[in-house]
Amino acid sequence: MSDTVRKVIKFISAYILTVGTGAVTGYGITRIDIVLPLLCILIYFILDAADAKIIKKDASWSCLKALCLQGMTRDELKTELKYALPVSFVFALSVVAGRHIDVWDEEISLWNAVDVLLLLLLTAVFAFLIIVLFRKTDSDKAVIVKKADFDLKRFAILAAVFFACRIPYYLTLFPGNYGKDSFESVDMILGNIPWTNHHPIFFTALMGLIVKLTGGVGNIGLSLGIFTAIHMILESMTLSYISCRIFGYEKESGSKGYIGVASAVFFAIHPIVAMYSMYITKDVLFSCAVALLVIKLLDIGRETDDKRNIKTSYSIKLCVLMLLTMLLRNNGTLIVFGIGIVMCLCYKKQFLKVLLPLVISMAAFFAFKNIAYRALDIKPESFAESASVPLQQVGYVIKEHTDEEIEAVLTDEEYGILCKVMPLAKVREVYELGYTDSYKFDKDFDDEFFNEHKSEFMGIWAKLLPKFFPEYVTSYLAQTAGYWHYGETNTVATQGVWEDNEIGVKRTDIIYNMTGLSLYSLIEKLMLGMRKAPLLCILSSMAMQFYAVLLMMAAVFRRRNKKLITDDSLRRTVTAYMPLILLWISIMVATPAFCLFRYTYPFFILWPVTIYILINPDKGMENNE
Repeated sequence: MSDTVRKVIKFISAYILTVGTGAVTGYGITRIDIVLPLLCILIYFILDAADAKIIKKDASWSCLKALCLQGMTRDELKTELKYALPVSFVFALSVVAGRHIDVWDEEISLWNAVDVLLLLLLTAVFAFLIIVLFRKTDSDKAVIVKKADFDLKRFAILAAVFFACRIPYYLTLFPGNYGKDSFESVDMILGNIPWTNHHPIFFTALMGLIVKLTGGVGNIGLSLGIFTAIHMILESMTLSYISCRIFGYEKESGSKGYIGVASAVFFAIHPIVAMYSMYITKDVLFSCAVALLVIKLLDIGRETDDKRNIKTSYSIKLCVLMLLTMLLRNNGTLIVFGIGIVMCLCYKKQFLKVLLPLVISMAAFFAFKNIAYRALDIKPESFAESASVPLQQVGYVIKEHTDEEIEAVLTDEEYGILCKVMPLAKVREVYELGYTDSYKFDKDFDDEFFNEHKSEFMGIWAKLLPKFFPEYVTSYLAQTAGYWHYGETNTVATQGVWEDNEIGVKRTDIIYNMTGLSLYSLIEKLMLGMRKAPLLCILSSMAMQFYAVLLMMAAVFRRRNKKLITDDSLRRTVTAYMPLILLWISIMVATPAFCLFRYTYPFFILWPVTIYILINPDKGMENNE
């Protein structure tokens, strides 16, 4: 029996045992969860160790030995806990704290003594499982990576396959997945509403270019369908590139390409990926730019000349990707600026090579923005977009307390400003836990006045903070729940065309019109199934996407401490994943909604890369500064 077949059998066995355990204990096998996936990994390791003993015909075996824990010294344990304990505590805190916040039903409960005990117990359990994972993924076969192989033929084939896999979705949901935000861009293009940068003007301009070039067809729906097809091609090429890079990394290290194959299958058949390929918002192309930026930053040690200097061609590619990141979403500027700082700190000896892409891309971005703003007569963005969290916190205080209680903390002038922004009674009427949009876009919200008095509002926010600190914390945790609580999820993507659009675009089921058979209900079931499939549902958890990165980063720092990898590998990994970390931070600072999957989509399409780095040590190359 081949090694590949044995691994598949062991994985299926571990999966069945884990699902069976969850079903028998009533734990809940279809919910997004941390414990069951880690348990599945643990069972797989035990089965793998037992299988190795069977092959060697070695009867001596113990569970601790199989998990690499037998004979561990106290000092080794301290070292392992140094990296495992912080991550396990964050995992456990997410589990326990999340139990007390139900944003959907607007229910919040207080902690009790049982929660504290549960936090301690889960921290210990997760620490044990993480230590097992760390030690089982240690390897003395880590390679010095020089130049990852890239197969152009494989790239073209995979891109074509990915695109072909999207066609049934496309023909069922033609012209694509167009939500309310999508039609705001369309209305700007058609001149129905003034241009704004709420949806980045670069994305709207791209859509407008296709609509203009295809204007001769006389059908806005068909023009949008053509734009969707181009969108799908760009997305397919991006995901093909990611898979090909993983294949290249695995070829270098001498591994058999399991993760490369898994990533290709993941991108080809996962319904969320297919639906997002035709989900027309700025977030998908932004995610593609960020994913390519991460890959390019991972390649910084490979894009060097014979003297270990970063090539000019690498700087040019980096510059383009940084520019696209800023053009395609408004928080891209923060991400790129943060990357530039980290790169300058990590690669001091090549300061200019890493600084120039930052300077040039930012100069180009602000030049484009100034020209476009003047040409399209665009007003600056509303401060309400950046102040979603403070608005939500103040709104929660208004909802939970009387006018008299609030007025007692503020001066008459400050109270008047607060009432002028929006009548307090109306705030209480429309306020929703977890969503700022419900009242910042209300007709009674005076956006112009708010922008003129933003500094005064922030002063009011700061003044209310000491008195209503518990309310501020509660509101913040609810507003950001989807990005730190592993169990939160939503409908993931618009499915078809927003019916309330005012330009008459309707979904056309081309397959049904041609054959009388519709795939729409099947697509709905596939989307729901991927959010409920035992263990696999963890992929659709936005919080778990971030925690996977956190776990991977802890593993990389631990490997450097144990001298399994070099400083170069550490620098490259930290720099490469900085876009995702900064993205998560920007969401936690200014998210308008508690649970939007598209905000963290770059994490989702980089799952295969994150897993690859987690289980494959890369020694890197020394003195690459």
